Amino acid sequence: AVVSTQSTGSTLLDQPDVFGSASICYRAYSSIDGCVYTLRRFPNCTVNSEHLKKQLEIWKGIRHSNIVSIHDAFVTKQFGDTSFVVVTDFHAGAQTLKHVYFGTQQYSYSQLDESLLWNFIIQLTAAIRTLHAQKLSCRVIYPS
Repeated sequence: AVVSTQSTGSTLLDQPDVFGSASICYRAYSSIDGCVYTLRRFPNCTVNSEHLKKQLEIWKGIRHSNIVSIHDAFVTKQFGDTSFVVVTDFHAGAQTLKHVYFGTQQYSYSQLDESLLWNFIIQLTAAIRTLHAQKLSCRVIYPS
């Protein structure tokens, strides 16, 4: 079963996100292992690059508590177009830093004390160190 993770009536198809392309997320249940995964779908996108496929294989091998794991990536026509889909871990109830600290409610600087900022810095640098050890780069970090 595939269920959209977007709120009713909203869609990300109209707006580019952190990946530079419009995308939408779905929660999916695997018929193979019964686990829940996130599918990030990039509509009207075909990927045939051997370089990209090699990079995805490296990313699929990354296992770190501060990096969402990629399990698979594929091209499909199941949505009525040619979509590129990336399969990642599903984290129920997860919220982005952008949503929690810079969302629509009035932002308060008191929410970001020094110990919380250090916690973020430690987690980010640990994740970057893991990527660099695999000769991968982390060009941009978004709070979303």
